[in-house]
Parts: sequence; C-alpha cells; structure tokens
Amino acid sequence: MEQPDNYTPDRRVTPHLVALAGCVGDRLDQSNIETCWGGVVSGNGVDLSEIGTDGAMWWVRLANLTVAAPGGQANGTVTCKPILLANVGVGYATCYPINEDGEALDPQQQLKLSDLVHAAMMAMYRGMACCTWHQGSVGVGQVTVVTWTPQGPQGGVLGGEWLLQFEIIGNRPEPDDAP
Repeated sequence: MEQPDNYTPDRRVTPHLVALAGCVGDRLDQSNIETCWGGVVSGNGVDLSEIGTDGAMWWVRLANLTVAAPGGQANGTVTCKPILLANVGVGYATCYPINEDGEALDPQQQLKLSDLVHAAMMAMYRGMACCTWHQGSVGVGQVTVVTWTPQGPQGGVLGGEWLLQFEIIGNRPEPDDAP
C-alpha cells in the first residue's frame, strides 16, 4: 500500500527526533566516525542489514511514548494537548569482523573495535547533551540521558543504544489553517 502525501504531519514528536538526529549525525561526523547510514527510524528495533560486511550505522528511534504530568511522571491523564514523555533510542552499530581463518579477533583487534564503539557512544552523547536540539525548542521540557546498553557481538554486529527521555510539553507552532 502506498502512503498518502496529503496527511497532516506530526508536529509534536517527529520534529524533535529530526533535530536530535541532526545533532547526533553532526557529532559523529566531527569525530570522524564513518557510517553508511544514519537517521530517524520507526519500530521496536533497528534493521541492521544496512551495515553489510564492513559498514556501520546510527539511528534515532522513538522507543515509547506516554502521557505524563509535569516533571516527567507518567500519569495517563487524558487531555487534548497532554504533556508527553518520550523515550528515545539513539544507537550505533558496526560490523564485527571475523579473521580470514575464522578465528576470533586477537586482544588488540578487540580493543580497537571496542574503542571505536566507545568513541561513537561519546560522540552521540555530545549530540544529545551538548547540541542545541532542545535548547529554546518550542515544546521540549526536561531532557535526561538515561543509560547506554551495549549490543553484540552476536550476529556479527557490535554497538549499543542510548536511552534518552524528554518531555514534550506542547505542540509545535501550527500554521493558521492547521486542523
């Protein structure tokens, strides 16, 4: 099924994810961390098939969203323009190579690959915490970087994902003719 072009775009969540992705991508570039793909994705997980056999990728995804009270406490109160608490995954994955002889990587190779993942982890942190994606942004309240969860090397992929929480406290400015 082809998606329609004439739907009313989201002004509460997507604009913040796009701004965050811009900051994360910029910080990875500034750190000289090469990737074959990066951006906003949807879904419960990330399709890592884009990595191939020698690539890397990064992503920003909405992990879950709940109605919240001021201060970030989930409360489920129903209103027309609720405060929302967004949990966002900000992740990185790279190919985990296997030596030509099928042997595991030696300790020096393991250390170099681990350092690459940690460098990406910290570049993404700087994109979340130091960039201006949320400063002065209409509709963003408290922002908290929660935790980094490592992933892999099962399936030939190594990386991890940050969990970021932020309050969405109002709609983005709407055009005068918005529904």
